[in-house]
Amino acid sequence: MDFTVADTKSLRQQHWGRTIDKRRQFISDVISNGSNHERNSVTTFLVFGRKVCQTAWCQLYGIGKTTFYRVKDSLSTEHVVLRRGKSAAALTTLSWLSRQLTDRAEFAPDRNAAWLPRPSQKIDLYREYVTEVDHAVSKSTFYRLWTEYFDMVKIRKVN
Repeated sequence: MDFTVADTKSLRQQHWGRTIDKRRQFISDVISNGSNHERNSVTTFLVFGRKVCQTAWCQLYGIGKTTFYRVKDSLSTEHVVLRRGKSAAALTTLSWLSRQLTDRAEFAPDRNAAWLPRPSQKIDLYREYVTEVDHAVSKSTFYRLWTEYFDMVKIRKVN
């Protein structure tokens, strides 16, 4: 039995409807319940009662490889990942980006990718963000957060 487009859409809406912290916690919980936390260990992933590999699980939920390994590495007992805390402005930006990209992006059911409709551009989203949010972050920080947390969301090329 293969997963249907409706299954994939449901899983992605469920996952991306959560806050960033809850998405990370979900990934962490799934990894914790099925692995020994080593980077190359085999983790058992269950989706609708079926075992799937890590790649399929990430694609079904729309989770980027970078995000997955960042969470998995943070669980490792062999090393500590030191990261600067995010400022309130950065957290507000991540929350805003999450809402906007979830509402606007078209998620591919067969791979870990999403696209914004034409004629979107990152600069247009940044300008909209600046008008809607008090204490906006700089454009470079906005782009860095996009790349770091929403690496699977791309903008369609204009012909």
